[in-house]
Amino acid sequence: MALFAEWEKFKASSDTIVSLADIPWLPQMTTLEGHQAFGLDSKMEESTYRQCIRQLMRMYHPDKFHPRHGSRISLSGMLSDVKIRLEKITRRLAQLHQGERGWSDGNLG
Repeated sequence: MALFAEWEKFKASSDTIVSLADIPWLPQMTTLEGHQAFGLDSKMEESTYRQCIRQLMRMYHPDKFHPRHGSRISLSGMLSDVKIRLEKITRRLAQLHQGERGWSDGNLG
């Protein structure tokens, strides 16, 4: 999964985050391809599906992201943009974790 490889590279880096594009965001989740891009499949076992969602929640949860990577963000104004985007992602992942497995709605962009 390319996303997890990008995330590991991001975590290992100490480079300054100068734009939102420097963060390996989840792909759009409005299509089946968006879900499959980071390992979600409507046919996978429920426990595997939930485990994948939990892993993504740990990666993108604002309370986890900011202590680990917040000091790398160079512009203070960008910090609030990052937080808003992380909160949006976390809400969508929580919906998916609670059992919604539809592909037609939800936008993490």
